[in-house]
Amino acid sequence: MLKFRAVITKDIKLNSITLFFTFRRLLKLITEPMHPDVKMLLLPWIKEGNEPDRFTQFQDNNGKNIYENDILDWGENIVGQVCYGHKGWEFRYWHDDPRSFSFDDNGNYIYDKVEEIVSLDEVCMGGAIIVSIISNTHKIPGDMANSND
Repeated sequence: MLKFRAVITKDIKLNSITLFFTFRRLLKLITEPMHPDVKMLLLPWIKEGNEPDRFTQFQDNNGKNIYENDILDWGENIVGQVCYGHKGWEFRYWHDDPRSFSFDDNGNYIYDKVEEIVSLDEVCMGGAIIVSIISNTHKIPGDMANSND
């Protein structure tokens, strides 16, 4: 069953309303006398060019559904974003690569950041690895929220 999530930001402080719906329910809401949530929130949001997040069919270790654009903690300080890509549902994260190092202007040793892309199936079915949802890109400002390219 196709499930979606629409995180509709109401103001500059990132206050938002989250609507969960199936494709069938959305069609029903649109074709029947219009539900206030659809008329006042969802339809204008979609007309502005926004797209709802798709349900990945995966859950975190707490049984919470994982949606596109969720930010996951994969343990050992590995935090990244759920996206759809070449491997299907993917977990994209950045880490320090000790093979690629340099020194900053103060002589401090630094690593270059390397992007890793792992199948979400591997992340969620990895056995002992604990996966938990931290947030989603709709609720955080900055680069990670815009790294969906």
